[in-house]
Amino acid sequence: MTPLTIKHLAAKASFASIVIAGVLMSASSAYAADSDRDGLPDEWELAGRYGSIDLRGNGVRVGRPDVILFVGREPGLAADTPREQLARLKRFFSEVPTRNSDGSSGINLVIIDRGEMPRDIGGLPYTDPRTREWTIPLEWRGYAHGYFLANGTGGGGSSPVCSDWGGSGYGWQLVAHELGHQLGLGHEAFGDSKPSPLYASLMNYLYSYSFAGSPEAVRFSPGEFVSFPLDETNLNENLPFSIDRLRFLEPYFRIRSAGPMQTHVDWNRNGIFGETGVRASITDGYAVPLGPYKYLDPTSGSPSLTAIGSNIFLVYPVASGDPLRFSTPFQTRRGGVALKLRQFINPRLSSTEDGILPEQTLLRSGASGNPTAQGFGNRLAVAFPGSGGSVALMMWRTSPAGIVGRPSPIFIPSLTGYASQVSLAVSGPRSWLPDGVSPGLPSPPNRLWLFAWSPADGGIRVVEISDTSGEMSSSTPRPRSGDAAHQVTYPPSAGGGVVTSASPIGVAFNRTTQKMILVTKTRIGTSDHRLQINELSLRDGRWVSEPARTVGLSENFDYESDSAPSLFVDDSPSGGLTGKITIVARRTRSDGASNINRYMEINDRTVAGGWRASLMGNEWNYSYSSPAIIRFGDNNFYAFRWYEPETPSEHNRIIVHRMADGISDGTLHDQDDVRYLSETGIRSCPRRPSDP
Repeated sequence: MTPLTIKHLAAKASFASIVIAGVLMSASSAYAADSDRDGLPDEWELAGRYGSIDLRGNGVRVGRPDVILFVGREPGLAADTPREQLARLKRFFSEVPTRNSDGSSGINLVIIDRGEMPRDIGGLPYTDPRTREWTIPLEWRGYAHGYFLANGTGGGGSSPVCSDWGGSGYGWQLVAHELGHQLGLGHEAFGDSKPSPLYASLMNYLYSYSFAGSPEAVRFSPGEFVSFPLDETNLNENLPFSIDRLRFLEPYFRIRSAGPMQTHVDWNRNGIFGETGVRASITDGYAVPLGPYKYLDPTSGSPSLTAIGSNIFLVYPVASGDPLRFSTPFQTRRGGVALKLRQFINPRLSSTEDGILPEQTLLRSGASGNPTAQGFGNRLAVAFPGSGGSVALMMWRTSPAGIVGRPSPIFIPSLTGYASQVSLAVSGPRSWLPDGVSPGLPSPPNRLWLFAWSPADGGIRVVEISDTSGEMSSSTPRPRSGDAAHQVTYPPSAGGGVVTSASPIGVAFNRTTQKMILVTKTRIGTSDHRLQINELSLRDGRWVSEPARTVGLSENFDYESDSAPSLFVDDSPSGGLTGKITIVARRTRSDGASNINRYMEINDRTVAGGWRASLMGNEWNYSYSSPAIIRFGDNNFYAFRWYEPETPSEHNRIIVHRMADGISDGTLHDQDDVRYLSETGIRSCPRRPSDP
């Protein structure tokens, strides 16, 4: 796709008012006879012509629904290039199994090619009203649909629901999906918060480009599963349908027959079939649906999250200057940048609109890289690359009212040269014990560790950070690095060598297995930054790694990242006897903005080596910087730097989601798209000024 097309498709669908404005329809014609309920008056269809369009020659008639689509082509897109795809689009609509009043089936899609747009029009974002006005003739506005056809088959598209305008590349499945929006369909059943995997429609991103293993089989849902709603908090893996009717689920779930009219679906992907009362995210085949969100302050780098008691602390860098001009993973400034803090008070009980303390300044200047934050008792520890290649650390006592004190940074001289990226983690006692298992030795205390990475040779160093202040609850922290007392700064070892990484690292402690999880990157095949899991055990006071294991085995997904990953371990009973790792990371893109992926460990090792990979949010979610994620209560708290250069009020601001595990509380349904289109959608969309 051309850069021009990307510009067109990057715009969000917030232009509904544009497509409604200027719709023309007289009060008398609003109630003209329309016996086939397609929004076109019978008198036009009987006359065979309206305006400059030969309706009879295009098969328009009374008794079968007709949809008129005017197409404007992007400059440089020749008429022959999309011709085959548009013919397939027309055939797709003709095969929709509607029950028409004349006894026929199907929808007659009439595609009117308006030609290439002039460059002064076609060079505009397709959300600009002038592109619509050029494409849809005045006399057809309010009756017909319009489309900006971009020069490429793929890429994202956008059309407001029940509108007359949209745009995308010319791939027929993509255009059919966007026309579904124009005809009133969303991505999920009406009233649902997200699509059920049983909503077998091309409107569901799971099935937009392929259904039951075939790109030719995509369809509007006939509603065959409307009687079986799904509740992600209480799923039943026993479905009263034959396995042949559910084969379309196989790209996303393992299924097996349990009888002629019974199929087991492994909703939670743990390799166990037929369970009930299952809690699982089942709609992440395309992307992880994210919960309520809030825009916060602008940032010039990566946010970092940590929980202390019932509060969450968000630390982020802020460079001087215009936030709209920040365009790198970390925006450098002479003298370093500031570090800021936002504190969330008990976010499990409050909405994202409440319970957020005002922004506080942790460091006025001096940071030369992204910070890492970690709760340590009631302390907030923040480490960051300082000036001259140094590594610095600060520590505060915390309270519900905010942080206490104004500490000065301490510097760790032996980590000089490893200041490109730093990461903090706390080791501590087991989080739970299975029934009948003895705790054994006394529980280990909480200990704070700092890992630092160097791009020069991929080397990693680790040092323990202690608080020498004594009483943790009320005294002023006095942090000290282990090497200040013992000169202990060392690389994690592995099999006689040391652990290295091709790009920035991430760490988190697994309280279930008592191992530190270190995510590194290595070259595998054509990938220079393939994610790997190193499980470190503390032996004689040093972290030693078992042989690394690669994240994912699938060749169909990009399990790599050249930026710092953020991760947590579900070390609650729901994580099982080994805990479950979740990683979020930007897709490899060097310094440019890119999507963010989630890599979630699952019990079923037969699926991609036991990993589940999905986009975070959707394909519109881009970021210059690494995201942050933590487990908080029974959900995930997630923050990232939003990339939206076409919306200055949003660009480079932090977005936080307090429910980011992809699980919703409501029920999810299938719906009968075909019936809706034939009875309501085609006639009612686009809306007209006289419509109720």
